[in-house]
Amino acid sequence: MHSGRFKGLGVQEFRFMPDDMKRFYLSTDGMHTSWTYNYSKRAKLRVGHLYIPKLTQIQNLELKGPGTVFELDRIGDRGFVLLVYKTNVTTRPEIYLLEVGSWKWTLLADSFTTYLRMSIEHLGLPCWQLAFASCRLPGWAEQLPLRI
Repeated sequence: MHSGRFKGLGVQEFRFMPDDMKRFYLSTDGMHTSWTYNYSKRAKLRVGHLYIPKLTQIQNLELKGPGTVFELDRIGDRGFVLLVYKTNVTTRPEIYLLEVGSWKWTLLADSFTTYLRMSIEHLGLPCWQLAFASCRLPGWAEQLPLRI
């Protein structure tokens, strides 16, 4: 495996990247899929959004958190989806949601594959990650599945 492709991550993080995540990035450099719903003849509503950043877009954040932290996605002004290595020797980073405002950390998934499956299971609906947070989903996001 050629580590040059993983420039967004440090050599140490690449070395400890779990196999499922390595396989994902060897098959595709990130993923961005979205879809819309024709709400009326004149209005389209974006209802689905699946996003995994390109490797070069993954940023190492200097946060006081449970370990080494990389940003995977942002949920508007409500939170961040983060890949977290709890120690320098771990081989299984976890996916957390960091809520803006309360700065509460919520475990979303124990692996990259589980997070990807959760994204698909929730159809990429806006703010789906907040269903697991203390701040909860915004009202409009709760109503969205009922309207489509």
